[in-house]
Amino acid sequence: MANARIILAEYADEQDGCYEHPDFVKMAARTAFKGVLIAVRALFELKSREKRNIWWYEEHLELLDKSVSVSFETTRLLLYDAMGRRGITSVEIASLAFQNADEVVQWVENHTADC
Repeated sequence: MANARIILAEYADEQDGCYEHPDFVKMAARTAFKGVLIAVRALFELKSREKRNIWWYEEHLELLDKSVSVSFETTRLLLYDAMGRRGITSVEIASLAFQNADEVVQWVENHTADC
């Protein structure tokens, strides 16, 4: 997540509520979403060879905590779809996406610490 924030801060050039360089926004969004996936995969103790589709993660997170499942889905929609694929450059959307991503990662860290 820190790497993604650095990409946005140093290379995307914020101006008037939007980032000026969509390619760096896409790179930052994909980097952040990969960080979220790494955390969630660690929660379920998945090995690198074990492939899962995105709905598998959502279903299994929902079994543990509905609110984190909603945050994960929001993170996916904003980081992966809106920013990572479509190149949405809104600073407000990026802020919301990173906030949700942080919530998911923090929840995973707290949940794995309790186990």
